[in-house]
Amino acid sequence: MKLTADILLDVLITARSRGTITSKKPIKSKNLIVALKELRGVVTTGRELRLTINALITRGMPICSTNKGYYLALLFIEVNPAVNYITSYIIEMEKRRKRLIRTALVLEEADSSLFEHPTIEKLHQFFNA
Repeated sequence: MKLTADILLDVLITARSRGTITSKKPIKSKNLIVALKELRGVVTTGRELRLTINALITRGMPICSTNKGYYLALLFIEVNPAVNYITSYIIEMEKRRKRLIRTALVLEEADSSLFEHPTIEKLHQFFNA
């Protein structure tokens, strides 16, 4: 059977009502994939699972994710861990973006002959200088 948004939502609702998946006990992707197979006979991949979760979130479903896994948030307080996780992720991505911009500016000024035949040594020498 193919994964659908409704099947995934049903599994999350069922698990929440049983107390097996909560904001304090989220489920990792690999375990959710196993649960989908065992409970609904759905065979899926991590990529398909993420796309389906994204589709549900886009529709406004309160599916949250943290570094510990996914869960269905039905109380205001349950949203906070996911908001904090997303905020820290955004901050890290902004730092990465700024580093890449600085690197791009350095590369723009660099002698392109340095990188015609790049080596580990050349890269270390150039970027650690």
